[in-house]
Amino acid sequence: MDLLESSTSDDVARSERKAAEGGLAPAVPSAAATKAAEARMAAFASAVASVGGVPSLLGPSDAQGCGPDTHVAALLLACLFGRLTEVGAQSQAAQQLQVPETIHSNTL
Repeated sequence: MDLLESSTSDDVARSERKAAEGGLAPAVPSAAATKAAEARMAAFASAVASVGGVPSLLGPSDAQGCGPDTHVAALLLACLFGRLTEVGAQSQAAQQLQVPETIHSNTL
């Protein structure tokens, strides 16, 4: 048992050293890191809301701990991709409709 406990404590110490060196994320994020992650998640949620048509599945509280559930994140990204594809198609259609009008008004 002592060998197992010492190897576990060595692993923890090694992990903490790597985290301090920037190799791994620390096991418990600092308050500043949590606040920054919440701000990034809030900015992302705001940007997604401005696009419209995408369900609000994530919020600032999902930035805490180990982050959002992978299934929820995949569903959100699928909905966002679908909506951005639709917005892109609408934008392209609007541009194509405006081009003949511009050409027609220049010939008058």
